[in-house]
Amino acid sequence: MVKLQLINLIGVLIFGSIFAGCVDDRRRKVFPVEGFAVAGVVQYKKSTPRVTNFRTIRKASETGAVSCAKIEVIDPTSGEVIADGETRADGSFIIGLPDDREGLPHVVRVLTVSSLEKFPMMVVNQDRRVYMFDSESFTATVNNMLLTVSDSNGIEGAYNVFAQIMRSYKFMVDFGGEAATDFSELEVRWENGDVGVDCTCFFQQFLQPAVINLREDEDDDAVIIHEFGHYIQNTLANDSSPGGPHIISCGQMDDPRLTYSEGWATGFSCIVRRNKYYIDTDNQTFFVDHEDPCHQGQGPVSETLVAAVFFDLFDGNNTLQSEDPDTISISFLKIWNSVKAVPSSSSITMHDFYLALMASGDVSPQQWSANFDSLGFDITTLQNNSSPGFIGAPAPHALPAADPEFQAVLEEN
Repeated sequence: MVKLQLINLIGVLIFGSIFAGCVDDRRRKVFPVEGFAVAGVVQYKKSTPRVTNFRTIRKASETGAVSCAKIEVIDPTSGEVIADGETRADGSFIIGLPDDREGLPHVVRVLTVSSLEKFPMMVVNQDRRVYMFDSESFTATVNNMLLTVSDSNGIEGAYNVFAQIMRSYKFMVDFGGEAATDFSELEVRWENGDVGVDCTCFFQQFLQPAVINLREDEDDDAVIIHEFGHYIQNTLANDSSPGGPHIISCGQMDDPRLTYSEGWATGFSCIVRRNKYYIDTDNQTFFVDHEDPCHQGQGPVSETLVAAVFFDLFDGNNTLQSEDPDTISISFLKIWNSVKAVPSSSSITMHDFYLALMASGDVSPQQWSANFDSLGFDITTLQNNSSPGFIGAPAPHALPAADPEFQAVLEEN
């Protein structure tokens, strides 16, 4: 049986340097692996929601890898860290141990802390304590250890949160041109049950890490990656959203600064997952189909239509079949470069992204018009919605609620 525990935040930040191997021997207690060593794989169980028909979402049990996580070998008697390591991209690990430890008890401990120096991230509870789990104690060389995080109290949700954030980071490295980027510190707060800050939201405070706060969204990959989309836009690009609550409806009309920010985050989530559906099963269960949005003609004041445009720019020739008649398909790198090219201001809207994309030459005005004018993204409407719809104090980037036309029944296998 795997023991699940929490440890204090202080003293656990040791990060690796690259994603693929997740290795940095400069800072770890490392010993040769030819002799006494421990090796295995760390995985976790998750429940993934999927749309099965127009009004039904079903959760299916799956297993995923715990990638690029800090790992330690512990003396269970003294609590001393004998050796440090990490899980690789597939969840595997191998850690050499000193010869004089042979015959003594050891425990493998896996933390929800990134092993990557360029991506200092951790998943913590609302008291800012890192999640961890311990293997059973062992005394001999073990080369086929299989650690599966699974717990009836749902604490394994922390490991899906960790995995989806790592998945998003890897996407930015592989497809967003950010392999050499030093990402700013990110703290992801999640705890089983409605505790702490009563929102699933992103925020950043002065002299503090960027924070993603999740309620009971540990199964909702779409939601977790949406919040990562806010994080990268806020830290690597420009964003002026006033944040706050918003409701998805067929008649949605919001501040165009907010819809640009929220639409980008949802579009990013759909692109990373290669999935047109945005699914949320926390509080109320709903989904949005971004290949068939109902917000016809409302353009930049609808976050759903903004997300649909970002998804349509990507789908098609990117080995992702388009299900609607759009005729544009450009790489994520080109989309992201235009997002980053949007200049800083107090009023960033979809019009600014349009100007950056046109300046790049990756999409022509004629292509844009042919595909998106009917949705309300013609140049006149974009210009008319290039100023704030309201002025207010900045608020966290909160997830939306949804009107009944988007709500669904949740079934669990």
